Amino acid sequence: MYLADFQICLRKHDPEKYLRLRAVWYRLELQIRRDIPKKLEFGGVKKIVLELGPEKEKRPQYRVLLDVGLYHVAAFDPDRFLLLDVHHQWTEITSIVLASMTDLAGRFRAPIAWLTASVARTGISERGA
Repeated sequence: MYLADFQICLRKHDPEKYLRLRAVWYRLELQIRRDIPKKLEFGGVKKIVLELGPEKEKRPQYRVLLDVGLYHVAAFDPDRFLLLDVHHQWTEITSIVLASMTDLAGRFRAPIAWLTASVARTGISERGA
């Protein structure tokens, strides 16, 4: 099975907050989706979802449900993130994506250079949008 999709979402469902956050990371999500190499074996899943934010139940950091790999980043605070300026928001979200996907690539012995290039291709510098 090959990886074909990537998404960032909140662990705790909050549609209004998600829309505000998604406005920050949407370009990054799109670029990563476009740049996923064809026939990339990535832990036997079709999609990776980064779930951001704390949760009540203790679950493994990574789990698979219905061919979707769910990677949980509990340390993400959506309220604090929304208070940051654009530069710091971008720096934080790209760091989370790169660290999470690098961790998974290491677990799966999968290539990751494509992701670094993808982040660079977003056209957003570390100085902001």
